[in-house]
Amino acid sequence: MRFTLPGAGLVRVELFDVEGRAVGAHWGVYLIRLDAGQQRVTGKVVILK
Repeated sequence: MRFTLPGAGLVRVELFDVEGRAVGAHWGVYLIRLDAGQQRVTGKVVILK
């Protein structure tokens, strides 16, 4: 997943399981959401052990 900011700013990253619950990082398939100002990017990530 690529995410480019036009300048310095606050970025919020959240990780969710496939049921939409916010979780910590363990191995598995997750949805990740990055918020920065008016921009929001959501994608699927796989974390391998």
